[in-house]
Amino acid sequence: MEIILETPRLYTAEEKSQLAYLIVKEILNGKSVAQASDHVGANKATIYSWIKRNSPEGRLIKNAMENYRSDNSVDIEQTEFDTEETIEQKLQRLMIPSERVSAPNLGSNNEGVEERVCLLLSDLHIGRRTPSFDSEVYTDRMSQLYDSLEDIVTLHRNNSELRIIHVFDAGDNVHGERVGQQGRMNDFEFGIPEQLAISTSVMGELIDKLLGLFDEVHWHDAPGNHGNLDKQYSAGSNWDLVRVNLMENLKKNQDRIFFHRPPHINRVAFSIADVMNHKFLVTHGDTIKSYGGFPFGSVIKKMEHWRFIEDFDAAVLGHFHTANVLNFNGMPIIMNGTLVSHDEYALQLGYDSPPSQTIFGTSEDKLVTWLYQITFD
Repeated sequence: MEIILETPRLYTAEEKSQLAYLIVKEILNGKSVAQASDHVGANKATIYSWIKRNSPEGRLIKNAMENYRSDNSVDIEQTEFDTEETIEQKLQRLMIPSERVSAPNLGSNNEGVEERVCLLLSDLHIGRRTPSFDSEVYTDRMSQLYDSLEDIVTLHRNNSELRIIHVFDAGDNVHGERVGQQGRMNDFEFGIPEQLAISTSVMGELIDKLLGLFDEVHWHDAPGNHGNLDKQYSAGSNWDLVRVNLMENLKKNQDRIFFHRPPHINRVAFSIADVMNHKFLVTHGDTIKSYGGFPFGSVIKKMEHWRFIEDFDAAVLGHFHTANVLNFNGMPIIMNGTLVSHDEYALQLGYDSPPSQTIFGTSEDKLVTWLYQITFD
């Protein structure tokens, strides 16, 4: 098994300035912020945050306006952008199914072994705020994630047939809003409506990109504890599940994405993903209690117990915000990192891991053929 740490590319300051200039040009020619973002291939949430933020990124648009005025001898002093897309508008937009994405022309690698790509997504925590993480960083890192995934897939297509991807959505991909139980007051950037709107939009764009890279996308989900409403409600009352419901509606016109939901709305401790001839257990991991700050022994013991209940060959999970690969009697247990940097939860557990997500390959003969932990600056 090959394990490689991969650092994705970031936009340079010059590239950001050029992108901001193009955005200003499109807006002043009559386009909305969303239309301008689509036209230049930028993420709408990122551009909205550039316009609103009082930060170096926030000044990008102002500087671009000044440069455009100087280059074109026009008076735009009084120009004001309609920067605020309301929560109602964001959610209404998510109710409209997106356009179908054409299938890629992948050709054939007759000498290559057929493999499946597996992407483990967990603990993205949109709505979380730290000194180095907020919704803008979330959006940027999700873009970096796809860029790295595309590079990795291109590399492995030299030797393998990679036509299908399985996404293991292992929960805590919204941060929740229960102050005191899901974080302190300073940990929250905004509440559930914004979290659902942004995460569903960003995930929708990720799905469209994956549909342009693969013949099929299979989405397997298990909810996290940050999506829970409260213990007095049903186990299925979870914002992670609602988020995937929204994604299903958004992509119902796509005939090459398949959502594999938990087997019962109130049985959400784990789900089983069938990948080729293997069974992967997908769980968030919040039912596993660590002792002395180290969860690894507890993770192995829980998997051992679950194997008496359910038949599976490997397991993937998040929750502990620390990337690792365990092996229990030949069974790989893949633990994911988090998108959050300056993560107080990980520090309390005694870890200071860089933000990361995990991608790996599987074939009929081998559970894990290669594995990368994609890290972010």
